[in-house]
Amino acid sequence: DDQLAAEVVPSRGACTGGALGAGQQFLLEFSCSFVLLFVAYGVALDEKQGRVMGPIVAPLIIGVTVALIIYGTAGLARGSTGAGVNPARCFAGAIAGDVWERHWVYWVAIVPAIILHSLLYLLIPPHHDAGRK
Repeated sequence: DDQLAAEVVPSRGACTGGALGAGQQFLLEFSCSFVLLFVAYGVALDEKQGRVMGPIVAPLIIGVTVALIIYGTAGLARGSTGAGVNPARCFAGAIAGDVWERHWVYWVAIVPAIILHSLLYLLIPPHHDAGRK
């Protein structure tokens, strides 16, 4: 019974990479964090989009994006819980379940995603206004 429980719930509530290698887990976390940042800044935190969609739609889009990322990546490998996209969510589960294997990925992979998104957002602004000086 204990072995069956460990196979069904391998993480005890924590974020785990399961059969994914450290590099694969890093790439997954990086790419999913970048997508979430892209959606959040492009849809919710952009003032022009806020006027178009209103205050209700943007949080809904971000929530759906988070759900799709987490549930869409959960079954990629045996024992994998998918992308965490929030270090605090993974940290709480690691404390509760005492599961720290490759936990660093959830803290480190988000940093290059933030840097890449920041560079792209500064170099290629979402709205070019030629008339503005």
